[in-house]
Amino acid sequence: MEVGPGNVNADIEYKHLIKRERSSLLRNKGVTIHGVLINAAVLKQHLAASGLEQHHIETIVSPADRQVVKLAYDLLSSIAVLPCALPMDSSITHATQTALHLVNKLYGGRGRASDSGGNPSEKGGMLIISK
Repeated sequence: MEVGPGNVNADIEYKHLIKRERSSLLRNKGVTIHGVLINAAVLKQHLAASGLEQHHIETIVSPADRQVVKLAYDLLSSIAVLPCALPMDSSITHATQTALHLVNKLYGGRGRASDSGGNPSEKGGMLIISK
């Protein structure tokens, strides 16, 4: 394996990308996708509206556990199964749902929003999200 100075290479294990995405989503500043802010408060609102139990939402959106891979997967899995916005929902709800579906696609979720899978590190993930 070829490495650069200090034995550093560009290969990042995909678990670290998943944890990084979860941490980015949980920050107050969150991430902005197509002009829509996605942060912990927005995630809690949409996850609650989908019918998830409050305890489960609080667990997967807990900022205290940013390094737990399982919580990162659980959050992204919950995003993957969010229902589509209803026609009578507000335009911001539609825009937020679209942004959340893009998060799902970006990280290889399997669900209504994406039919692709695979290793998220192969997708060059973080490039299309502005922070």
